[in-house]
Amino acid sequence: MALTPCGRSEATTRPICILNEPRKLSANTTKRRCRNALYGGGGFHYLFQPLFLYLPYQNVHDPLEVPEKYTKPYQGTIKDPKRLLKAGMWYDVSSGRGSWSSCEIIKVRRTVGKYHINILYSQGAASKRKELLHNIDPFESHRGSSMFPDIFDTRVRAGIRSGDWKLMTGKLGEAANIATTTTFGPGEEIEYYNPMKNIWLFNIREDPLETTELSDRYPDITRALLRKLQSYNTTAVPVWFPPEDPKACPHLHGGAWVPWM
Repeated sequence: MALTPCGRSEATTRPICILNEPRKLSANTTKRRCRNALYGGGGFHYLFQPLFLYLPYQNVHDPLEVPEKYTKPYQGTIKDPKRLLKAGMWYDVSSGRGSWSSCEIIKVRRTVGKYHINILYSQGAASKRKELLHNIDPFESHRGSSMFPDIFDTRVRAGIRSGDWKLMTGKLGEAANIATTTTFGPGEEIEYYNPMKNIWLFNIREDPLETTELSDRYPDITRALLRKLQSYNTTAVPVWFPPEDPKACPHLHGGAWVPWM
């Protein structure tokens, strides 16, 4: 059974949108539906049967809205109002794990991998993954000059973690959304926003707070990681952004975003 952000879907074949829950957080509405599904209150009776429940929350990315009670644990610690709201949203989503017992909870992030990989982690198995490619975004605005044009265009936003090393290139993001490198301990303040700089290398094991940028000190490691980025980039398929389809507009589907094709 799957519960969708729109409301619910039994066997993902009958979407039923919830339109009568004004001023209620969608995560709480969905969690309530989960409890009903697990404990029989909603017509499902899986108490003594194995059940795979897929639950994609819709409030993780947008909009940035959450009741104040969920942001209170972070007030005074997180100064940026948007980061504060985001933390409150994650707090609300994570609190849903307490609604179930005798279950194996698999939390899946879009950028980490498929769920069966995380099951191996939870059972103590060693991961076969030695690298983590975060992203290669050729359409992000470029900055500065390419530092290693013979290997990889460092103006492109990308990130890779291999062993103890983490390499980032291109534009990293907005200054207000990144904690300073001295927030949690002493160290050098890294100049993430030098308009001419577009490559950063860190040893995560020795420097987990990323206070010391090492790309100039270890050019061989920098080049090796850039080659890995370029290797991944050669497997990329062309980006396809189809034109907007007016048939997807919510006012054509009862006021909700739903599959329309």
